Amino acid sequence: MAYASVGRETFEVSEALPAERGKDRSMRYATSIVWFRRDLRLSDHVALARAADASDRIVCAFVLDPELLRSARVGAPIVSFFFDALAELRGALRARGSDLAIMEGDAASELRDLAKRSGATALY
Repeated sequence: MAYASVGRETFEVSEALPAERGKDRSMRYATSIVWFRRDLRLSDHVALARAADASDRIVCAFVLDPELLRSARVGAPIVSFFFDALAELRGALRARGSDLAIMEGDAASELRDLAKRSGATALY
């Protein structure tokens, strides 16, 4: 069992494959979560590639931080651009037969709940 830190909270997750073991097919997960944060694209996405190598099923997730979006430093054009990028990512995933779980709140709590609902045992 490995531990992942999300914000100020640490919780247990099954160990995601490190780079040097990325091609070792003996370590498989039935379901893994790929947590999209700043990199909202599919091409050349390291975590997504590693999850694809190690998982039978991938659940893609994004957690909105309401405090960040309401920050004085984040204006309407930035928020608009951000939501356009999320919509583009979701569209690209849907075109490939997948989807993007978009949640709002504390990332640790939201990802833990998603793992329970989806049966995921790894977080990338």
